[in-house]
Amino acid sequence: MKKGISIILCAAMLLTFLTACGSKDDRLSVTTAKVKSTDALASADYNGVIHSAKSMAVISTVSAKVVSVNVKMGQTVKAGDVLMQLDTSDAQLALKQAQAGLDTANANAQKIGSAGSKQAAQQASQAFSAAQNEVRDSAANYNLVKKQYDQNQLTAPAQAAYDRAKSDYEKTKLMVSTGAASQYDLKNAQNALNSAGAQLESAKAAAQNTLNAADTRRKNAQNAFNTAQVNYNLTMQAINPENEAAAKAGVDSASAAVQIAQKRISDSTVKAPMDGTVGAVNVKEGDLAAPQAPAFQIVGNSVMEVAVNVTESMVRKLSVGQKASVFLAATGAQVDGTVTEITSMASPQSGMFPVKLSIANTQNLKDGMQASVHFSDTGSAGTVLVPSRSVLNRDGKSIVFAARSGKAAQVEVTVGETQGAYVEVKGLGSGDEVIVQGVNKAKDGVNLHIVSNTNG
Repeated sequence: MKKGISIILCAAMLLTFLTACGSKDDRLSVTTAKVKSTDALASADYNGVIHSAKSMAVISTVSAKVVSVNVKMGQTVKAGDVLMQLDTSDAQLALKQAQAGLDTANANAQKIGSAGSKQAAQQASQAFSAAQNEVRDSAANYNLVKKQYDQNQLTAPAQAAYDRAKSDYEKTKLMVSTGAASQYDLKNAQNALNSAGAQLESAKAAAQNTLNAADTRRKNAQNAFNTAQVNYNLTMQAINPENEAAAKAGVDSASAAVQIAQKRISDSTVKAPMDGTVGAVNVKEGDLAAPQAPAFQIVGNSVMEVAVNVTESMVRKLSVGQKASVFLAATGAQVDGTVTEITSMASPQSGMFPVKLSIANTQNLKDGMQASVHFSDTGSAGTVLVPSRSVLNRDGKSIVFAARSGKAAQVEVTVGETQGAYVEVKGLGSGDEVIVQGVNKAKDGVNLHIVSNTNG
């Protein structure tokens, strides 16, 4: 009886041992690690200063005296509002001059266009020749008269008569002193001398008038010749069709000069280029506005921006269009921001990367306000971190083995960036565990004996 019981007990123990040994042999002993979340940016805060996204310096294109300044610093303006008025006196004179030039160019063009016939050319040639002859004749006549005038030939008869009358007077005067002539005779001699003197002066005046008339004829002849020459040249040029194009170009050039002068007058009224606030007023009445210096600064009100410097690890996570929270130091309020610019080069001084965000100005934000930018989680949906050694490459695919319900589950993943001993992957959930030690022996569906589990 005892022997039978012993046999039964031994058989049971042997069965238990064999069962235990068989169960243990079927399992793969492994070490696992829990995946990590990529929510690495949750506490990424960066400080910056708020500025207007759009700010424009208003520079006068006209150099002129400031007549009036119509705005003050801090004043809200609309696009087109008059900021200042400049003196237009010089501009008005320039416009008149340009208009006169245009009138002349139009007249010349019209003359060229209407004087293109051979008959007009013949008439112009005849008038030019006649004027040329008159210049020659009038010059010869002037030279002759000038010679006669210089040699007193024009006054010689009157001078001779005067000299005789003077001699007679002197003789009569002597005779009266000796009693050979009477006072009556002396008076007649004096009258004759006076008359001869008057005739001499008249002759001199006539000689001067003759010289002046000759000179006037010569000058008039030269002026007429100049006019005839211009008319002749224009008329002869008009026979060539190319000159019509040149005349038209002259009109176009003169017209452009008029437009420039008109624009100068228009630009003398300096207006706001956009809606905004006057951030600076650098001129006053009586100053000389110049194109070299900004007269005003207009700051936009609708959109503001904040610039921050971020680390190398952060800049890799950001993208244009990404949202962020902007906290205002002055009020404690929070507003939404959108990334608009990401610099691809780090600052040589700080080693940080400048990033710019735009903010809708719904909180009456001002230039220079302090702000703190908080970036939300930038991890892609379904992306987690796993130990790099847990990822295998089989048949050109990246796989990991997850420990699920005591078995190994093969999961194909998409590998992203490496972060130290970890790598980003897509295809796992945040609650998964992956096999680390023993992964090279793992097969899909194999039973697992998890020796240890870590948090990564």
